[in-house]
Amino acid sequence: MPELPDRQVLDQINQQCYDACYNNWDRFPFPHTLPDWIHRYHPHKDQAYALDIGSGTGRLALWLQEHSFRVLCLDPSKQMVKICESKGLHCIQTTFQEFSGEDNSFSLIVSCLSLIHIPKEEWPTQLEKMHRLLKPKGVLILACLEGQDQHIQKESSGFSRFFAYTSSNELCALLKPHFKLLNFLRESGSPAYILFAFQKKDLI
Repeated sequence: MPELPDRQVLDQINQQCYDACYNNWDRFPFPHTLPDWIHRYHPHKDQAYALDIGSGTGRLALWLQEHSFRVLCLDPSKQMVKICESKGLHCIQTTFQEFSGEDNSFSLIVSCLSLIHIPKEEWPTQLEKMHRLLKPKGVLILACLEGQDQHIQKESSGFSRFFAYTSSNELCALLKPHFKLLNFLRESGSPAYILFAFQKKDLI
């Protein structure tokens, strides 16, 4: 497998693509699953604080806000941030790796297809950070792409994006020390989407 560029270069590659093609991702992620899971696993929403990592155009964040969550959006794309702000959302232009939040701040963290843009050797550190940011018994919803590889892929738009793939077993093994699995869904495709709901464990 060829050696990857450093993370700053990978972030630039992805940001250029999302800044140029932001309208391609103006959609609600997993619309037939996420609302049900959030209602089921996070029933107490009044003034609950949610973190939407890789919020894109803010479709999910706006839904959360309309359902009584306070929401903080993170996205490295300048254009995505502008769209979120135009919807009245609080959005910071940053990657999750660069974000520094207070421990035990959020009762819900949603990371839908954002971890896939982080090199896999960084995943344990970022997942531990999600655990720290969550309140006790907080809920993490995580969506990834199924596979084994990580690589830079040329898009039909002419831009490139970096992708890191995983299996459900591999990801659950990484999360087992920090989280309890609540639910799992695999949506077939090429590649398939794998969607998880976890609850924070209180570590001793």
